[in-house]
Amino acid sequence: MASSEAAIRAAREMGAPDEPKAALHLRLAQEQLEQAKALSKEGDNERAETVLMRAQSDAELALALAREKKSKGEAEKALEQLRSLQQGK
Repeated sequence: MASSEAAIRAAREMGAPDEPKAALHLRLAQEQLEQAKALSKEGDNERAETVLMRAQSDAELALALAREKKSKGEAEKALEQLRSLQQGK
């Protein structure tokens, strides 16, 4: 459960809530984490583990999508700076 929570936290910190596709997977991960906690309380540990795996996968996907958006933004900024420098010559 801790690894799923850590993946969700990392996705949040990377900006997943600000990227629509990432936000969707982050929300799914959070919902699945809550479902897994409820299943665990009910004693259904096998299903809880399966739901936790899905939660972690969704959180990791949200993190990857957020990183991709950040990387694209940085690349575009660098390209703009390069073009600006080239025009200044």
